[in-house]
Amino acid sequence: MPHPMRVLALLLVAAVAVPAAAQPGASASEVGETNTAYYSFLRTGEVPIEVFVLGEVRAPGVYAVGLGTELDHLLALAGGMAYSSTEEGIERNVVVRLYHAPGGNRVLAYEQPLDRVLAGSPPLPTLEDGDVVVVDVDVQRSWLTFDNALRVVTALASIFLVIDRVTQ
Repeated sequence: MPHPMRVLALLLVAAVAVPAAAQPGASASEVGETNTAYYSFLRTGEVPIEVFVLGEVRAPGVYAVGLGTELDHLLALAGGMAYSSTEEGIERNVVVRLYHAPGGNRVLAYEQPLDRVLAGSPPLPTLEDGDVVVVDVDVQRSWLTFDNALRVVTALASIFLVIDRVTQ
């Protein structure tokens, strides 16, 4: 009889692999020795374009998508953001930048915070073959956390007790 943990692991792998394999035209593979993932999300008859997705996404790589794919859809295909937002005292500002390459020169064509991209405002730009999408996360730590407040109170109490001992 197989070990229950092996069965559970097999079921988890099947639950993840089967839906991805069942999606028509969806595949993922490794490109060369660079370990750059190549993802293809094309339907029969779609005009393919390749878009590079870099930065703080769960699945960075090269995406072959249909012409007319919107930026928010591409970010969803890339697995969304690669961070957890549950940590106390941390504020994250996520910025999405899109670079077009007219004539071989990369030019910043679009830059918006992630929440505006997901809201679709201003209107999302059209993705073109060879575009580069960069998702940057600026992490700002707040000094006003429970741990820091407790440290300050402890330090002040220690100073007060030392002064009280010295003055007696």
